[in-house]
Amino acid sequence: MNRLKIVFLTAFILTLATAGSAESFGDGTSAQPNLTDLSIYRVTDLNSAEKETGGRLVDSGLNKTFRIDQNSSEQYRFSFEIENAGSSAWDLQPADELFHDNLSSAWTIDKVWYNISQGYDGGTFSSQQLSWDTDQDGSPGTLGAAETMYAKYLVTIEENRYNRSQYFRVNDTSENAGSFDNHRIQVSDLGKLEVNMTEPANGTIIRKDRTFLVNATVSCTQGDCGTVKATPRYNQSGSTAETVVPTSGTPFNSTNRLKTCSSSLKSGQSCNVNFYVNASGPDSSYHKLDVNASSDLSLPGNDSKDSEVGIETVILFDLNWSTVSFGSVSPGAENISAQGNNDRKYNITVDTDSISIDNMWIRATDLQSTQQDYSIAAENISYSLTNDITTEKFLSNSYRVLKSSISPGAVFSTYYWLDVPRGIYNGGYQGSIYFKANSSS
Repeated sequence: MNRLKIVFLTAFILTLATAGSAESFGDGTSAQPNLTDLSIYRVTDLNSAEKETGGRLVDSGLNKTFRIDQNSSEQYRFSFEIENAGSSAWDLQPADELFHDNLSSAWTIDKVWYNISQGYDGGTFSSQQLSWDTDQDGSPGTLGAAETMYAKYLVTIEENRYNRSQYFRVNDTSENAGSFDNHRIQVSDLGKLEVNMTEPANGTIIRKDRTFLVNATVSCTQGDCGTVKATPRYNQSGSTAETVVPTSGTPFNSTNRLKTCSSSLKSGQSCNVNFYVNASGPDSSYHKLDVNASSDLSLPGNDSKDSEVGIETVILFDLNWSTVSFGSVSPGAENISAQGNNDRKYNITVDTDSISIDNMWIRATDLQSTQQDYSIAAENISYSLTNDITTEKFLSNSYRVLKSSISPGAVFSTYYWLDVPRGIYNGGYQGSIYFKANSSS
C-alpha cells in the first residue's frame, strides 16, 4: 500500500523630520499669536465626545513632513496650538486670519472649532482652504497674553495617495502680527497581508521528538505593507492557533521562530518564510498550527488557515510504485518476470522520520478475472529481495515476513514472478498486494 506522505514545514502614519518652529511676524509689542505645535490624532470609531479630546496621537511638530499610511478611510483630528507671545491680549475679529491651506478637495471636513476659555464652533472649507470663523456673532473671544488656544478640525481622509505641501497661518490683522508654518502631508495607501501555509498539511502526523518544516508564503496586496515579520503559532487552549511557538517546551519549540522578509513589501510582492519546529509533545496529542504575519506599519496582521498536526510514534514507508504488471501472458506459462523487475522499479523506502522497523510482512489476494468467474491463486505469484528466481518465495492470502530489522532511511527492492495455470479464461486478471510493519521502539 502507499504510505501516508508526511513532510513537515510549517492609515495615517506621520513620519516627521526633525521638529522645527513656525515663522513669526510682528514686533510682539501688542498681541502676537504664534503657532507652537500641530498634533494629529486618529479618532476613527470613537464617539463624538472622544473625537474632540481623545484618539491615538499619530505625530506632532512643526515645519516637517507628516507621512500618513492607511488601508481604509480614516478620521483624524488636526489640532493647532497657538500661544499669545505678545504683551497684549488678542481680541479675535472677523478680519483676522486663521486658516489651513492646500487641503485636498476630496477630504471631508466633519467639524471645525477652536477653544480659548470656551469652545467656538464654525468654519468654512472652500477652494482647498479651511478657515475658522473668527466672527462668532461679534463675540469670538479673547486670547490673553501668555495664554494658549487650540484651533481644531475633524477630517475624514479616503483611501488614496497624496503628497502635498500645506500652509497654516494665524494673524491679528489689526497689528499684522502672527505666524505661519509650512509642512508636507504624505498619504500612503496601506496594503493587506495574506498568508498561505503550505506545510504541514492538515492531518499531518509527526513523529515525536522530530524536527519538521513549517513553510508559508506572505503576500502583500492593495498597497504598501512595509517590513513584515512572521511567526509559527499553535493552540495552547481552545480550537485555534494563537500562541507563538516557544524556544523551548512542549508541545512544540523552535530556535528560529521569528522571520523577517528580506525587503519591504509592496503591492503584488511576497516572501517565503520557513521554520524548523520540534514536535516535543506527548504521543497521540493533536494541535492546530498556523503562521501569523504582522507589519511595522499600521495595518492589521493576518494568519494562515490552521492545520491540525498529530504527534505520534509512527512507522512510515513508501511504495515507489502502485502497480505490478506481468503484461500479456499465455495459460501454462511459468516464471513470468514482472515488468519492471530489471529496472528495480518495485522499491520500498522507509522514511527518515520513521522509527526502526522490526518486521515487514507481505500478502496478496487471488487474482480475479475482470470478465468471468475465474481466478489465479495468490500462491502462483512469487517474490524475492533479489532479482534471482532461485531465491523466490510464494505469496499467500496470509501475511509472510518480507524483511526484518529495517532502519529509517533504508531503500530496498522487491521482485515478482507469475505462474499461469492452464484451463482458465483468457483476459485481464487483477488482485492486490498488502504490506504491514511493526516496531517495538
